[in-house]
Amino acid sequence: MLSSKGIVEAIASTEMFITAPHGILPVTNMAPPHLDFETIRSSLKQFQRDTGWFYANRETLRKRYANKFVAVYQQKVVGSGADLEKLIAHLRGEYGNAVGHFAIEYLPDKDIPMILAAA
Repeated sequence: MLSSKGIVEAIASTEMFITAPHGILPVTNMAPPHLDFETIRSSLKQFQRDTGWFYANRETLRKRYANKFVAVYQQKVVGSGADLEKLIAHLRGEYGNAVGHFAIEYLPDKDIPMILAAA
């Protein structure tokens, strides 16, 4: 189990995260080395707010963005697309390195039921 400092160090070594059913996935490994603890904590809080907003508005968003990746920043959709790499390239062109602070989620046209089994 990582300590809080270990988690922050792991996060500082990556630039962008995408949430997935099993956790947060790093997209790149090119973060600037000058990030400090407060910057990382602030970025994570913004990411948490944006992810929460995405899930709170998922059904409304689904009507427009079904089967697409949706990029959210400051509780607003800032981009979407069916191809993740193209979406990230577009966002980098529009927002530069700020794209590393966006929450990007895939939004299927319907929720997929999960079956959990205990051993």
